[in-house]
Amino acid sequence: MTEPITNLPHKLPAGIHAGPPPRQDDSDGFRKRLLWWFRQRLPQTDIQIAHLEVPKSNGYSNETTFVDLAIAGTTERYVLRRAPLRDPIFLGFDLSIERRTMQALAKASTAPVAEVRWFEEDVSILGASFFVMRHVDGRVPSDNPPYSAAGSGWIADATARQREQLWWNGLQTLSAVHRVDWKATGLQTPNASGAGPLSRDLEAFDALYRRGCAGHYRAILDEAHEFLSDRLPVEPEVRLCWGDARLGNLMFRDWTCVAVLDWEMSSIGMPEKDLAWWLLMDRYFHEGIGIPRMAGWPTHEETLRQYAAWVGRPLKDLPYYTVFAAYRSLVIYARFVALGLMPTVPSDLQPSARLLRRALDDAR
Repeated sequence: MTEPITNLPHKLPAGIHAGPPPRQDDSDGFRKRLLWWFRQRLPQTDIQIAHLEVPKSNGYSNETTFVDLAIAGTTERYVLRRAPLRDPIFLGFDLSIERRTMQALAKASTAPVAEVRWFEEDVSILGASFFVMRHVDGRVPSDNPPYSAAGSGWIADATARQREQLWWNGLQTLSAVHRVDWKATGLQTPNASGAGPLSRDLEAFDALYRRGCAGHYRAILDEAHEFLSDRLPVEPEVRLCWGDARLGNLMFRDWTCVAVLDWEMSSIGMPEKDLAWWLLMDRYFHEGIGIPRMAGWPTHEETLRQYAAWVGRPLKDLPYYTVFAAYRSLVIYARFVALGLMPTVPSDLQPSARLLRRALDDAR
């Protein structure tokens, strides 16, 4: 087991938590096309769009819009997830994978996911493929401002006991994902190369860096890639992995998770991959950006012990998976920089780079 990364004070560069780029989902053209589309799906009802809302605090890889429909004197709320119109974060982005994963989980898992009502492949409607879910009522820990910061909102205002409940409930939800019989759900994907899941993940992120990150953070990412390639662990017990397991992708009501969000990074792998990402994201939003931990958050040592009990075996290769999590985080940030969504920050100040440096040092 690896020790938590601690003592990484630095001055947080301005704009490092800039929100997603502005969009025009409230334009008349967008509204008219969307209303026409809903009327084709619900032809027996008198429908109007009462309200559109684009969330500002979370979300980069997909475009999300809340849609309130006025239907025969009542209001129904839906959530529209549209593929990026240009320059997706991930190469080869396929929105249908996220939709299929959510539909499979709704049938095969106790992990809560929103109901996917419709999927639209015709890009002429809204410029890209999209799917529509029923809205789930709840609150999501904010990325911007960071939920970990004092004065940032409902989590900062919570009691220590409520934060502890939030943490464990989120991890119990993650363990429910890991218990899914992913082969029975039809989520198994062909593997022509014969490579293991982790090797394919590493290849995908290396391709993203080589083709889409304009050389940002090359020295440390090359070092990390060499480390990861040379030490690929055995994967005896692969499961469905969420891929972006963190508090900011969970929706809560009364301190209980009511929806798991953002499945575009889902894959097959060892549960340790998700757990290492969860812990890295916690480090990022605390030590990484210089914010002290509030009372109530369990320690990483407590988390590792509890998750091992839930998995029913000792956790394996945590130092490796911690490096892999930090490597993925920095590749994604480098992609943001290349797309102009984030500022260029020197490696000695950039939180993901600092966390990767420490993870590499600890793993050697």
